[in-house]
Amino acid sequence: DQESALPNDLLPQMAKGIGHHAAKLTEQQVRSIREEAKNGASYTAIAKRFGITIANTSLICRGLTWKHIP
Repeated sequence: DQESALPNDLLPQMAKGIGHHAAKLTEQQVRSIREEAKNGASYTAIAKRFGITIANTSLICRGLTWKHIP
């Protein structure tokens, strides 16, 4: 309920990127994935190269995940 909720500035921060326990990629790999997509590589080829799903590749390239990496 709203009364027991902590204000946003008191909530613990979620780990991002390689600081997250489940991260499978490094920040440099994320940059490489975005660069390869920008240069015309297919999401399928990128996904196979980095051992991730096509869906995850799409999310990375569209900036919906790894948002803190330009």
